[in-house]
Amino acid sequence: MIAAMGLDGADPTPYLERLRDAYPDESVTRHFERVWNDIFRRASITVAEAATAAPRPGGGWGMARPRTRIA
Repeated sequence: MIAAMGLDGADPTPYLERLRDAYPDESVTRHFERVWNDIFRRASITVAEAATAAPRPGGGWGMARPRTRIA
């Protein structure tokens, strides 16, 4: 059930099988840590993709705008 969170609700069975095949000797604790790491990694990638695709505020100036000195 938890693994489905990282797969947007898709069936996690193939993912879990590949994970067990890749790491056959790891403990149950380490297995769940690996699943949770993948969930957080996927969420981070999704947010980064959305932020990159969104138009930048301020008409595209972003960090390239030269600083002005107030004096």
